[in-house]
Amino acid sequence: MPEYFVLRPCNDNYILMIHKSKWASIVPFGEQAEASIRVNVLGTLALCKALFPLLRPYARVCNLSSSEGHLLKICGEEPAASALRSKLSSPALTEAGLVELMKQFVSDAKEGQHTKRGWPNSAYQVSKVGVAALTRIQQRDFDHDSRPGLLANCCHPGFIKTDLTSHLGTMTLQQGTVCPTYLALLPKDAKEPRGAYLWYDKQIVDWVNGPAPAPF
Repeated sequence: MPEYFVLRPCNDNYILMIHKSKWASIVPFGEQAEASIRVNVLGTLALCKALFPLLRPYARVCNLSSSEGHLLKICGEEPAASALRSKLSSPALTEAGLVELMKQFVSDAKEGQHTKRGWPNSAYQVSKVGVAALTRIQQRDFDHDSRPGLLANCCHPGFIKTDLTSHLGTMTLQQGTVCPTYLALLPKDAKEPRGAYLWYDKQIVDWVNGPAPAPF
């Protein structure tokens, strides 16, 4: 189903929230792409850059991805889609490289060429794939950090009854906190999961090769 945007006032600003809907979007796809990447990827990155210097040894980071954030959601036209998946999953990918890929998606979307260049026809999917890719990069950086025991993971919290899902979700708010809380409270001696993509039931999912479980 196509996506539409809802504008919500917050501190005199407007936040674009993406909803799944049977109604066609009135927002051009290029604008959807720009807003989604700005909030979900660049916003997450900016917050992490501000907070990571404050992390203590053995700190835990949990980024919120989505069932739509699996790498196999990058499913535009081939062979471009395979090339994008390889770049996004590369162990050599850096934060700067990820930002460039996300900017390229926005540019391709504004040109109307995104599917031909390998991207899916969903800005939300690309943004959540970006969050998962960012998490892997963060863990690689943590592995070389002078502070011991830092772990970064991301998860799909489930299909939750919230404003974002127009309260059509199948899980309660409490159920949606299970996996994020698990990742936030990993014990000091935990070695795994690290840089992983988890499902709402705490299952580690192969983000690169799949398959992804049922979303909910």
